[in-house]
Amino acid sequence: MRSINVAHLPPRKKASAWNGNEPVFFLMNLGLKITFATLIINLMDDFLKKV
Repeated sequence: MRSINVAHLPPRKKASAWNGNEPVFFLMNLGLKITFATLIINLMDDFLKKV
């Protein structure tokens, strides 16, 4: 869950530390969020089908 907290930090602070890797971390963050959302949607779908 730490990666989600990183996204809420000010960009200036992150830019100095991760100068070249910024897009990589952004894509990784996005991928994690999409995966998490897909998992929740699938779980909800299964739950609704059972009910």
